[in-house]
Amino acid sequence: MSLIKISKRNKIIVSLIATILIFVGYYLAIYKSFSYQSNNDTIGNIMMIISIGLFPMLWLNISENSKWKKYVYVIPMVIVGIIIVIVTITKKKEYLEKELDKYGQKAVGKIIGFEVEHTRRSKFEYATFKYKYKNKQFIQKTENFDNEYKIDQILNLKISKRNPEMFKIIETEK
Repeated sequence: MSLIKISKRNKIIVSLIATILIFVGYYLAIYKSFSYQSNNDTIGNIMMIISIGLFPMLWLNISENSKWKKYVYVIPMVIVGIIIVIVTITKKKEYLEKELDKYGQKAVGKIIGFEVEHTRRSKFEYATFKYKYKNKQFIQKTENFDNEYKIDQILNLKISKRNPEMFKIIETEK
């Protein structure tokens, strides 16, 4: 016996909304996550994982399953979540490379500072830099492995003409 009775019509409506949210999440995570301090990739991944997680909840009667079957449901959802994150990272990198190959232009940036982001178990160090394109200034950050960057260091960049927030560091001057 189910805890909540949902009509088939409502299940279809929620499934359609979840499908739309999967596409919106994919769009955010791949195409709209290049700006400085953007969380669109995280938001998009969460939207996709939650939306995909809705389908079994709607169409399988989980409340009637044994405890063992609930774990069988959770493990595939964790695997799906991991696959979504990996696919998103790969597609985002592919999109960046294609965009820079087609619309890339050289630019020069300058390191202006450093940031540290703490998570529960680790910390990430970033070098913040700025560059100009068509009289507009952009600020971005890149991971600073082994204190590779120094203040006022010059970076040679390749940026996209269509979306100047998309960049790739070509080389650094020491």
